[in-house]
Amino acid sequence: MKHFFTLSFIFVSIFFFSCSKDSTSEPDPNSGRLTAVTFKFEANQDKMLIYYDQQNRVDSMVAKPTAYEPGLPHTRSSFSFKFTYQGNNTLPAKVLYTYGYDVLQYIDHSLTYDAEKRVQEDKVHIWYSDPSVAHLENWDTIQFHYAGNKMYHEEYCGSCPPGTIPYVDTTEVVNGNIVRWTLFDPGGSVGEVQTYNYDNGTNPYYSLNIGPAFFAVSLASPFGSFRHIIPMTNKNNLINFGNSSLGFRFINNYLPNVDKLGNTILEINSISKDTTEYHYQ
Repeated sequence: MKHFFTLSFIFVSIFFFSCSKDSTSEPDPNSGRLTAVTFKFEANQDKMLIYYDQQNRVDSMVAKPTAYEPGLPHTRSSFSFKFTYQGNNTLPAKVLYTYGYDVLQYIDHSLTYDAEKRVQEDKVHIWYSDPSVAHLENWDTIQFHYAGNKMYHEEYCGSCPPGTIPYVDTTEVVNGNIVRWTLFDPGGSVGEVQTYNYDNGTNPYYSLNIGPAFFAVSLASPFGSFRHIIPMTNKNNLINFGNSSLGFRFINNYLPNVDKLGNTILEINSISKDTTEYHYQ
């Protein structure tokens, strides 16, 4: 599973009243829920905690640095996700992403789904804690269309001049896993292609039931590279991926270890040697 950040950065209400639980439940020792993920790279370490509401839905995810490489300034950023649900719905209607060290960036996603619980639209609002960069505030709209095992996305920039051609990309899904992502240039030609391979193990994040939301979040350009959120959406463990700009060389290779219940408890990147540890309660 590709971790969210390494070193100094991370790569990223209609009928019912929209509400988010003010309190989160304590982990149930017998639930086997994923409650924490630790990312380690050389002397650096980051930890993400996962909290649930009383209905066992993911309420928030909070990550921050917990160890630093000696001699380096402590400026690695923290981030968090806050999930808001409508009534008893199990998929989030809103996701607020907060990231930063000195100046905080906020990316708010308002999501709608179709009858098959697929994301139809993601309305994105981006703003900052520092008034001096208020001019960077922006609104985007991402629309989703489906055909067979392909999903097409069009991202419309709210602050761009009228007539601006939207970003367009597609993903291909096989057996619950994204196997190919294609980004198209404004003129319609292929700009970049990424391919992905998986093992047969269960993705630790899959049970969180927030994959569709994270898939939408990943498509907001300011958030970061698409592949860094892909682990949240897939059924199985991502073990490697290739990029067209690198001649489809596999640039990461993750080797998962599982416990006797089949839970992934450790992943090691065979190239960079960074590790990801999964904690359950």
